Amino acid sequence: MVALDQRPPMFEAIAQAKKITRISDLCRCRRSQTPLVEALAPHCSSMLFDPNFAVPAAIDLLPAHCGLIMTLEEHRVEETPAGRKSRAIDNWSVAKIRAMGGDAVKVLAWYRPDADAAVNAHQQKFVREIGEECRRNDIPYVLELLVYPFLGSANHTADYVESPGKLPRLVSRAYANSLSRNMASTF
Repeated sequence: MVALDQRPPMFEAIAQAKKITRISDLCRCRRSQTPLVEALAPHCSSMLFDPNFAVPAAIDLLPAHCGLIMTLEEHRVEETPAGRKSRAIDNWSVAKIRAMGGDAVKVLAWYRPDADAAVNAHQQKFVREIGEECRRNDIPYVLELLVYPFLGSANHTADYVESPGKLPRLVSRAYANSLSRNMASTF
């Protein structure tokens, strides 16, 4: 699978390479995904697209043999001192992804088992509701959990970068703990 849903890192790399400094000029980044799809799609089993950039730029270039996995989470989250809250991309849903021919739905959820209970409840509900919608629409669901540094902590960043404070014990707990137990009925 080739992932073309990495919006912030892709935008930053393209902006640096093309010397783009204004946010409005980043629209040109959409076109940069076209050559990636043309070059890589014939050699992979599936591609992971985001609906706002990869779909308009390259959906017509995806070969029939190549599966279409669509991301549904908005890359901008609500960052609070108590934790991160995810949401779906505006005007997109599992049903819309299914109707346009998507083969699977991918969701990245920021999750820390030690975050505020209300934040974790929000994240669990977000993940569970998308899982239930995937079940209703008979489409596979790919869940990606990411542990993150809290706002104000030494390693905090809102960027998608390698974190020096990886927190491996929290990654294990995130999967083994409450989120996975609450999600068991969704799968």
